[in-house]
Amino acid sequence: MERKTVKQLKKAAKDLGLRRYLRLRKHELIAAMRGQPKGFHFSTSLFRSLQYQS
Repeated sequence: MERKTVKQLKKAAKDLGLRRYLRLRKHELIAAMRGQPKGFHFSTSLFRSLQYQS
């Protein structure tokens, strides 16, 4: 899914019957289609900071 464009993801969201997808960003579209809670985004910088804490 990460390789798809936002336009392709929005079409897929529409086809899946998701609502309120037009204003979502790419990572939000992917999370919505995977059924993850809204706002869930594991950013690269957060991931890096967690790696160095252990």
